[in-house]
Amino acid sequence: MRFTRTFLPGAALLGLAIMLAACSQPAGTPESPSSTPTAPTEAPSPSSSPSVAPSPSVEPSPIEVVEHELPMLASLTADADVHTLPSADSPLLSGEAVSDLSIVEEIRLEAGDLVIASMGPVFADGQSWYEVRATDGGSDFYIEHGWVPGESLSPEGDVPAGQPQVVVIHGLGSGTAATADVPLTGTPVTVGFAATLMPDDDACELEVTLIRTDGTAVNVATESLTGPMAGQLAADELSSLFQEDAGRVTLQVRTDCSFAASITMPAV
Repeated sequence: MRFTRTFLPGAALLGLAIMLAACSQPAGTPESPSSTPTAPTEAPSPSSSPSVAPSPSVEPSPIEVVEHELPMLASLTADADVHTLPSADSPLLSGEAVSDLSIVEEIRLEAGDLVIASMGPVFADGQSWYEVRATDGGSDFYIEHGWVPGESLSPEGDVPAGQPQVVVIHGLGSGTAATADVPLTGTPVTVGFAATLMPDDDACELEVTLIRTDGTAVNVATESLTGPMAGQLAADELSSLFQEDAGRVTLQVRTDCSFAASITMPAV
């Protein structure tokens, strides 16, 4: 299912307090008239710096994000370049041709190609980016993971049988958390994450934590970003992602970036 959600970033509140103080002159005791005339009182000079009315605050434009239920099998509604990061300025992903396994320097998918979307959206360059990979019977290329705009994806049903279990979270300028059940002892967990700056920001922070089935918190990533990034850690790279016990794990993200993150486990 595809739908578009509109987000309105919190606008800064401009507090304006104007106090007008009325000056009063205490009345003195009247004096007897004098034969010498009193010099007239001069009128005060006008202020050389007249007050300026404050400019009205301008609310930022709302952000429209295309959301898909993940994971999903999707077809391309239009030709799309597959980028290495969730950004139109990032390099294109390379891969292999399915026919002869020759190297393809830049993956460019065509309308009608099938992919599996497994993480997103990350909002950047005015688009909602999704991480995708090729599927059997889909594109003519073998790709690991790349990024395409969600606007070019159309759901085609459930992912094929035997695909890994995936739980995905995402956010715009604030973190969130999600849980996943680990059904078997000895289950390896892979954590994926991607983020970029919110519109008009120069930098943002990202912290990704996995709370294991035994309650231990594992730091997966701590990043200070000035541009887009994406990565993942598997149990063979970070041994603490290997879950010795069945139970529940929690993926927790603290951030002021636009981000997406995922928990992936083998199919049961």
